[in-house]
Amino acid sequence: MKNDLSGKFLALMLIGALSISLATTGKANAATVKKPVNSKVVKTKIMKLKDLKHVEKLEPIDNFALTGVVVNGKLGFINKKKEVVVYPKYDYDDGYEANDGLVMVEKAGKTGYINEKGKEVIPLIYDYGFNFSDGMVNVMKGDKWGAIDTKGKVVIPFKYQKVRRFREGYAPVEKDYKWGFVNKKGEEVVAPAYEGAGYTNYGLAVVKNGKKGLINMKGEEVTPLKYDYIGRDSDIDPGFEIEGVEDKLTAAELNGKKGALNEKGEEVIPVQYDDILFNYDRSLAAVRLDGKWKILNEVNKEISDITYDEVNEVDIKEAIAVKKDRKWGLINTKGELIIPIQYDEIKDFTDGKLAARLKDEWSVLDEKGNKTDVKIGPDGEMLVEDEEPLKDIDAETKPKDSKYDFKVGVLDNVALVRRGGKWGLTDNKEKVIVKPKYSGIGQYFAGNAIEVKLNGKWGFINAKGKEIVPLIYDRVLPFLDEVTAVRKGNRWGFIDKKGKEITEFKYQTALPFSEGLAAVRQDEKWGFVNNKGEEVISPKYDRAWMFDGSKAGIELDGKCGFIGKSGKEVTPLKYDGFNFEQIGAEFTEVTIGSKKGFINDKGEEIIPVKYDYINWYPDEKMFSACIDGKWGYIDDKGKEIIPLKYEEIGMIYNNLIKARLNGKWGYVDKRGEEITHFKYDEIFRFQNGSSKVRIGSKWGVINAKGTEAVPAQYDEVESFEDGMAVVKKSGKWGAVNEEGKKHIPFKYDYMGDFSEGYATVKLNGKYGTIDLMGRTVAAIKYDDYLSFEGGLELVRVNDKWGMINEFGQEIIPLKYDYLRDLVIEEGKNGNVKVNIQAVKGKKEGEIEYKAVRRILGDVHFYSGWKLVKGLK
Repeated sequence: MKNDLSGKFLALMLIGALSISLATTGKANAATVKKPVNSKVVKTKIMKLKDLKHVEKLEPIDNFALTGVVVNGKLGFINKKKEVVVYPKYDYDDGYEANDGLVMVEKAGKTGYINEKGKEVIPLIYDYGFNFSDGMVNVMKGDKWGAIDTKGKVVIPFKYQKVRRFREGYAPVEKDYKWGFVNKKGEEVVAPAYEGAGYTNYGLAVVKNGKKGLINMKGEEVTPLKYDYIGRDSDIDPGFEIEGVEDKLTAAELNGKKGALNEKGEEVIPVQYDDILFNYDRSLAAVRLDGKWKILNEVNKEISDITYDEVNEVDIKEAIAVKKDRKWGLINTKGELIIPIQYDEIKDFTDGKLAARLKDEWSVLDEKGNKTDVKIGPDGEMLVEDEEPLKDIDAETKPKDSKYDFKVGVLDNVALVRRGGKWGLTDNKEKVIVKPKYSGIGQYFAGNAIEVKLNGKWGFINAKGKEIVPLIYDRVLPFLDEVTAVRKGNRWGFIDKKGKEITEFKYQTALPFSEGLAAVRQDEKWGFVNNKGEEVISPKYDRAWMFDGSKAGIELDGKCGFIGKSGKEVTPLKYDGFNFEQIGAEFTEVTIGSKKGFINDKGEEIIPVKYDYINWYPDEKMFSACIDGKWGYIDDKGKEIIPLKYEEIGMIYNNLIKARLNGKWGYVDKRGEEITHFKYDEIFRFQNGSSKVRIGSKWGVINAKGTEAVPAQYDEVESFEDGMAVVKKSGKWGAVNEEGKKHIPFKYDYMGDFSEGYATVKLNGKYGTIDLMGRTVAAIKYDDYLSFEGGLELVRVNDKWGMINEFGQEIIPLKYDYLRDLVIEEGKNGNVKVNIQAVKGKKEGEIEYKAVRRILGDVHFYSGWKLVKGLK
C-alpha cells in the first residue's frame, strides 16, 4: 500500500545502502591506507510507528517479538522499539496467534507465515491455513489439504478434503468423505474408512460408522463400534460431536444405559446403569440403579458396600461427596470417609477446600477433612472485606466521565457509576444523584429499588437516591415483588418496600420471589411464602425450586414431582429427575431410571416415560424419540407420527426431516411419509427449498418434493439462490438451473452464490461479476472486492479502491488507498445517501454521495450521482 513516506523511506534506504557499499569497497590495509578520506557515515533512517499515517489500531501478539499495526486496513509489524519491521501490506483480520515463532499472514487470498524478524519464511502460496502447533500446520492448496513444517517442507501430501490437528503424533484426515489417520511422516496409519473420527489419546481414537467405538493407530478396533456415545460426560446428547478418550475412565452409553471404558478401551464398568458420575480426577465412578448410588473404582471394584441417596463431584482428587439419610460426607478411593456423613451441605469453596454446613454453622475443610481457620460467611461463601468507609465526599464536584472506572445505564435516565471502588448514581447528563460512596450495589433496579452496601450492611435506595430501607442487613435479595427476603445474622425474613419487617427471621435460606411465591428453608425442610409473608406451603420437602409458570419442582425422599401455587401436588413424587430449565415451559422432561418422557404444564404425563432419548421441538409441537437405537417422532399428545425405525433422525426444517435407514439417508415429512429414496451417503438440511445430497463422492440437489433437481454428478454443489445452483465439475465452476440443466459454462476458478441477481467470479487470479444469464457485468479485472450491498460493490485494482454498480460501471474511480464501511441511507422518493470511509494520501474521513435509486425486482438502478462531501 502506498504512503507519502514510502518514497522518502526507499530513497533513504538506497542512500544508506550506497554509503555502506562505498565504505566497504576494497580492503582496508593499515600499510596503504593511513588516513581515511572521509570518516563521516551516512545512516539509514529507520521508519518509526509515529511516521505511519492513518494507523487504525495495534494488534499485540502473545509470545511474539513483533506487534501488528493496522494502516488503511493493511497489517504490518513493529518491534519493541516501535520501529517498522514490515510495512503494512497484508490483509487484516482480527486476532493473531504466534506458535513455533511464526504468525500467519494473508494477501490477495493467499496465506503464508512470517518469523519474528518479519521475514516470510513460508511464502504466501496457500489458499487457507491455520496456526502452527508442535512444529506443523495444516494448509490448503487448491481444494486439498496437507501439512507443512516450520521450514515449509510438505509433511502431509495435498490430497485430503480435511486435515485436523495432531495429537500424540497422529492427525485425523478425510479423503473421499471417509476418515482415517496419518502420522507426522505423512503416512496413512489408518486408512480412511469411517464416517467420523476424534483425536488420539492414550493411543486410541473414537470413530463412528453409525455407532461409535475405539481404534488404535494400527487400525485395529479395540472397542466394538456399538455405542451411542463415548466421551467425557454421560449427560450429553448421543448425537454430539465425536469426543476422545479421557484419563482413567471414559463414559460410554448405549440405549440410555451408561457405563465406562478404561484407557485401554476395555468396558470396565458395564453399560447397565441409569446414570454415571465421575469424581474430579476420574479415579472414581458413582453409578445409579433403581434410585440408589454405589461407588466404584477404576477397575469396577465397589469401594464400599453402602449405597447412597445422592452423590456430587467436588474439586478434591481421589474423593467424591456422598449423601445418606439426608447427610453429606466425603469418601476416598479406599472407601474411607475423609469427612464423616454428618453435614447438611457440602460444596466447593476455593483452593482445593470445601465448605461444609452443620445446621447453621459453616466450616472450611481441607482435602483431609480437617477444619481450617479460613473465615466463611453465613451463606457458605468466602468473606469479602469491605473497603474502608469513604471519607467526607460532600465537597466533591460533579464528576466527569473520565473520573469513572465503570458506568452502565439501568433505567431510562439513571446510571450506576463507580469511582475509586465506590458506587453511586447519576442521570444521563452526568448530574449526580448519589455521589459514589457505597461499597456494593445491585445489578439493576427492581420495583424502583436497588440494593446498596455501606460499612458491611445492606439496604435499599430508590432511583432518586433516597434510602427507603435502612442499611442494617447482612444480605438482601432484590425486590422482584412487593416484598423481598433479607438476612440478619444467619436467619432470613421478609420486608416490604417501606422497610417494614413482615415475618419473623426464622428461615435458614430464602430464594427470590417468582410468580408471587418464594421458596424458604426451615429446619432443613423447604416450603413457600407469599408476598404477604404467609406460609402458603409449609416447609416439608427436602428440596424445592423456584416457581416458573404454574408449577415448581420439589423433592422428597429422593423422588421428584411438581406442586401448584396452592401447594397441591400436580404430579406424584415418583420421578428420579427433571429438566428444571423447562419447568415454566409448556412441557417438561422427566426421568425414571434411564427412561425419559414429558409432562405438560398441568402435570399430566403426555409422553410416557419409556424412551431412551427424547428431544422437544416447541415450535413444531413434536418430539424426536428413540428406543433401542431406533428413532422417530411423536406429537404433543404422545402419538407416534413417524415410526421409530430409523438409525438416526434430524431436526425439522421446512416441515421436512432427514433420517437414516439401513445406512443411507433420505427425507420424511411431518406426516411420516418418505419423500425420497433412502440412497444418499450424506444429506444437508433444506435451505431455500432445496437440499444438497451426496452419493459416493458426487453431489447433487433435491427439491422439497424429493425430486433430484440436480443429479448427483458434481464435485461440489451449493443450494439454489435466485433459481440457480453453483456447481463444480472437473475443477471448474459454473451453474445449473432448477431443472438441472447447465446454464453457465464450467470455466471459473471460483464462483460465489448468486445474490440480488449477481455472482462474483474469479478467473486467472482476477475477480468480476456475472448476472443470471452468465453475462459479464463487471469486468474480470479486479484484485479484491467486497460483496454487493444495495447494488454497489467496493473493488480494488493494485493498491487503489473504487466502487462499481451492478452494471459494472465505476461510480467512484479507483483512486483511493482505502475504502470500507459502505452505508446506504434511504430517504423519500427514492433519494439515497451513500457514505463510505475513505483514505487518500494524507487525507482520511467519510465521503458522501447522493443519488436517486429505483429497485426493479433484484436490480438497483441509480442515477444523478453527486459528491456532496469529499475528503479534507
